[in-house]
Amino acid sequence: DGMEPASVAFRYRKFALDAKTTLVCRTELHGLVKKTQYMTAFALNEYTPPNAPFSWRDKIDNQRGAVLANELKNNSFKLAKWTAQSLLAGADQMKIGFCSRVAPK
Repeated sequence: DGMEPASVAFRYRKFALDAKTTLVCRTELHGLVKKTQYMTAFALNEYTPPNAPFSWRDKIDNQRGAVLANELKNNSFKLAKWTAQSLLAGADQMKIGFCSRVAPK
């Protein structure tokens, strides 16, 4: 066919805030899991500041919990935004991936 699938699906949701106020919003979904569950997917990019206590790349295999805790601390607003987006979209799963670069800046 020559057509590419869409990268995201938009889902329009309607919320009744009170008796007179209704909120309609457009949300994004990134995929389906097992053809029944909606999913959103996000990525945390590798960044190691010069005075970091440890390198992201060195610890990702051995100490995933420490890397995740550090990313939760440093990117709390980003993760809260992603969580709110997933909740508003009605996603059943939210997946977060760690992206590494060949030569980090």
